[in-house]
Amino acid sequence: MHRLQEISLFIHALCSPDGIELQQSVKSCATPEMCIRESINLGFWKFNNNAKCCSTDLCNSEIMPALSGTPNGRRCYTCVGNDCTIPLNCEGIEDRCITVNGKTCLHINVTLCSFLF
Repeated sequence: MHRLQEISLFIHALCSPDGIELQQSVKSCATPEMCIRESINLGFWKFNNNAKCCSTDLCNSEIMPALSGTPNGRRCYTCVGNDCTIPLNCEGIEDRCITVNGKTCLHINVTLCSFLF
């Protein structure tokens, strides 16, 4: 069984071409698996979170900053409609290109920049 740790989590999502942003800071208890930094960038939709965990009482007083949105030189392809040859500049910690093919209520084929740590 995992011991719960206190966590300070910052979630930053940028959705739609209009640049609608949602930022949320969360402080809570969590398992070590939740203590990750991650970033996914589809160009028109971005999601990242920056979590830091600690294991002493009341240790999550820090407000975590958003991850960097600065282009880092890596480029991947992204899809716009059925055209999956659109160049995308990766940002911050995004250090690899991935391709995802899945089904939701619509069939999607996505290529994007990603980082999962």
